[in-house]
Amino acid sequence: MEQLKVVAKPLLLLKEAIVMVKQEHSFQSLQQCPDLRLLQEKQQCATLFNLLKYCESLDTQILENIDELSSLDLSEMKSMAEMRSVTPMTPAGPAVISHQVEVKTFDLKDCVAGGIKQLEECLESTKKLTTIEVTEIESIMQDLKSDLQDMQKQLLLTPSDLQQKEQQVAKTMFKLKESLVHTYEASGLDVGLEEIEKTFEDLLQAMPSLEHQLALEMKEKIKFALSEFVVQCLQHPEGGIDQLVPAFRNLLETLEIITKSQKVEIEPSSSVIVQLQTQLMAAFNTLNDLSEVSRDVTMKGQLKESVKTLLYIYDFIENNEGNMRIIELLQEIDALSPQLKDISRHLMALPAAVDEAEMQLLLQQVNETQSFLTQIQEGLANNNPLVLKFLELHQPMVGQLKNTLIQVQQKLQEPQKVEVQKLPEVQVMKALLQDLQKDMAEIQQVEGKQLKAEAELLLAEVQE
Repeated sequence: MEQLKVVAKPLLLLKEAIVMVKQEHSFQSLQQCPDLRLLQEKQQCATLFNLLKYCESLDTQILENIDELSSLDLSEMKSMAEMRSVTPMTPAGPAVISHQVEVKTFDLKDCVAGGIKQLEECLESTKKLTTIEVTEIESIMQDLKSDLQDMQKQLLLTPSDLQQKEQQVAKTMFKLKESLVHTYEASGLDVGLEEIEKTFEDLLQAMPSLEHQLALEMKEKIKFALSEFVVQCLQHPEGGIDQLVPAFRNLLETLEIITKSQKVEIEPSSSVIVQLQTQLMAAFNTLNDLSEVSRDVTMKGQLKESVKTLLYIYDFIENNEGNMRIIELLQEIDALSPQLKDISRHLMALPAAVDEAEMQLLLQQVNETQSFLTQIQEGLANNNPLVLKFLELHQPMVGQLKNTLIQVQQKLQEPQKVEVQKLPEVQVMKALLQDLQKDMAEIQQVEGKQLKAEAELLLAEVQE
C-alpha cells in the first residue's frame, strides 16, 4: 500500500501535465505534439514515450482516492484483475470501482463558442437597462465578444499559435471583471453576473494559459498601486512613512517571482510563499507602528485599515489547505490596492518635503538682505552722503525690499515651511536685492571717482 502511495503522486502529476499540454495547444493526442513525436521516433526514448502514453490513458480515479483505499479494497481489485483474464467483467463489479466520478472535460473550441453565446445572451438581457454603468459593461462585453471571435478564427487556422489572442482576451476579461466589481458595488445590479462568471470559469478551465495571463493583468494592477505608494512615501518622508519603502519594494519583487511561473497554482509551503508571508508581516509591523504614532487623523485611519488587510492576506495564506490558485492569491493582495491609493492621494495633497540645501540657500539670502538693509539704516542715521544719495534715488525700492523681507520671514516662522523657497515673495526679494546692490555699487563707483578727482585737485592746489 505504501509503495502504491509513493508512485501515485508522480503519475498524477504526469497525467495533469499531459492534459494541460493537450488543452493549451488543442492536441487530440500526444502524437500531435511535435516535440513529443521526436521521443517516439528515437529508439532510446521509446520507453519514455510509452510511459507518457500510458499516463495519457490512465484512469486516475483510484490514484486520486489512494488514501481512502483499504487493503481489502486492493485485494478485491487484484481478484477482479485476475478474473478479467479469464471471464469478461460483470456489470456489477466491486464496490470500490462501481462509483464512477463524473469528470467534466473542456474543449477549447466549444468553450470559446459557448462564451460568445453567453455574452450574446447577457447583452440581450441588458438592453432594457439604460444606466451609465450598464452601458459601460455592454461596451466591454462587446469587446470581449469580438476578442473571442478573433480567437475562434485563430483556432480554425493555426490552433497552436494563440498567445497573442489569449493576451488580448485576458486584458478584456480583466477589464470586464473590474468593471463588474465596481458596478455591482455601486448600484447593486444583478444583470447576467452568474452567466458571465460561468463563462470566465469555463474559459479558464479549457485554457490554463489564459488564467496565467489574467494573473499577469492582476499583478500589473497591484504593481501600479504599490509603486505609486512607494514614490509618495519617498517624497514625503516626514512622520517616518518612508520606513515602508523596503517592505513594499520586497513585496513587488516577490509578486514578480510568483507570476513569472507558468503555473496556475502554488504550494503554500513553497519558499516564495514563505518569503511573501515574511514580507507581509514586516509591512504589517511597520504600518502598525506608524498608525500608533501618527498625528494625522486621516492618515491614522488609512494606516489602520491597511494593517487589517495585510493581516487578512497573511491569514488567507496560513489557513489555506492544499495548493492555492495564484490568481486567487493576487485577488486577496489586490484588496490592499485601493487602501494604498487612498494613502497616496492623501500624501499627494500634502506639500513636498523641504529640500535642506535649498532652505540653507534661502536663509543665506534672507541674512544678506537683512545685512544690506541694516547698512542702509546705519548710513542714514550717520548722514552718510552716499546712503543719502542712494535713498534719494531708490527709496521706494528699499521700502518694497523691506516689506518683502518681512513677508518671507513670516513664512519661515510658520510650522509648515515646505516649498517656501518657491514662493513669489522670495523671487521678488532676490530680484530687488540684486538690483539695489548693483545700483549701490554704481553710486559707490561714481562717488569714488569724484572723491579721487577732488583729492587730486586739492593736492595740486597745495603743491602750487
